[in-house]
Amino acid sequence: SLPLMMWQDINLSKLFGYLEAQTVPSTDITDLMSLGKGVVYGESVQMGGVDFYSVGKGEFDFSDWHWFVPERIAFSAEDLTYNIDGYLNFVKDTMMSVPEAAEDPEFEEMMTMFDQVATVLGDNGIEELNMDFDFDMAWDAETGNTQFDIMQMMDGFGEFELGFGGVMPDFEEFVATMEEAEAAEEDGGMVEGDPYEALFMENMALTGFDFRIDDAGGLEKLFKLVVEFAQLVPEDEENSELAMFQNSSPEELRGMASGIVRMTGFQAAEVFPPALEYINGFADFLMNGGELSFSLSPEKPVSAESMGEIEGLMEDPDAVVEYFGAEFSYVEPDGKKGQKD
Repeated sequence: SLPLMMWQDINLSKLFGYLEAQTVPSTDITDLMSLGKGVVYGESVQMGGVDFYSVGKGEFDFSDWHWFVPERIAFSAEDLTYNIDGYLNFVKDTMMSVPEAAEDPEFEEMMTMFDQVATVLGDNGIEELNMDFDFDMAWDAETGNTQFDIMQMMDGFGEFELGFGGVMPDFEEFVATMEEAEAAEEDGGMVEGDPYEALFMENMALTGFDFRIDDAGGLEKLFKLVVEFAQLVPEDEENSELAMFQNSSPEELRGMASGIVRMTGFQAAEVFPPALEYINGFADFLMNGGELSFSLSPEKPVSAESMGEIEGLMEDPDAVVEYFGAEFSYVEPDGKKGQKD
């Protein structure tokens, strides 16, 4: 059901004109179309009387295009809910309604597994997943400047943010590469390597990077689920890894994962000493939760051409950190800041 939906700024008249003429618009027709922007309220999907999916409010923006290439794609959702238990029951009921399925010798075992999985999810409060979500990607056709951002906040799990700033090939560079490749094919010539791969390698650059994760119970649920799902699998004496999961408590498994990560820090420190604090911070995060963040803010765009300059700095790790503008932070669950560079 969709109680309310508003959609505006759709413009396909120019595109339909070319479709009617059965011609492909030239690449200089930059304002070719707009798929518009909109907002929906109270959308939900039901099957068999069960809500599979619902969203309090959703927004989208597909209005900005350059020829057939989008310059911006954005969508977000508030109060987005997935009914995991309802979906599992629907799949189970659908399978049970198929006569041929019951003839499968493993049918009863499969049905039992569905019930067991549903029980594990219910015991951990994961019958439903409720979250807010935001995605935004922008690319400037004239300059190639690119920004990508994603955010997800899930009830009972925590918050996740990822951002990337950089430079991609601009539209003219892309078109020139496309035309050169087409011309070479028409002349029967061989194109050495992948021209598009070369295009991106020559023109891609990093201008910024941000990562943040704030645990609010998600890690505890994750390690508990790993153990409980492993215990649903029949024991196999030859599978030592499975036995390790089955015979460990969530706390032991969490400590083991943290310890393995911490051990890699000593090896990494021999090559790049600042990595030790980063890796130890991640190990602490796995063990205790809290908030972890890492960002890069280089003084100038970092590209393939920068590799020689970076290699020359490797003898001074602190200079490398400064070159990339790297910052790392781990905040313990009680709010005490662990490490930061």
